[in-house]
Amino acid sequence: MGGVYQTVYVSGLSSVTIHNSDIYRTGDWYVRCNVGDPCTHDFTNNYWDGADSADDIAAGIWDANDTDETPMVIDFTPFSDEPLPNEPASWSDVKAMYKSGQ
Repeated sequence: MGGVYQTVYVSGLSSVTIHNSDIYRTGDWYVRCNVGDPCTHDFTNNYWDGADSADDIAAGIWDANDTDETPMVIDFTPFSDEPLPNEPASWSDVKAMYKSGQ
């Protein structure tokens, strides 16, 4: 996911859900949709860094509202107008999430 052109790149057949996250614009787009089946991706309740309004967020999303090249739509409302709190985790905590049997 992501790169220098966009932060999140959505492609394929299933819908994506991202909630309660801080999304930073690392390139031209926050989110860019590619080809795939018509669907709505759920990006609600996120903080969009650098955006002051729904129009700012929409301007950073490339989806079916911008082109006929993709049938995918990003639903981003409601959204947070401030960064969301996070819970610090050590590398041991992160590794423990991926150990077999857990």
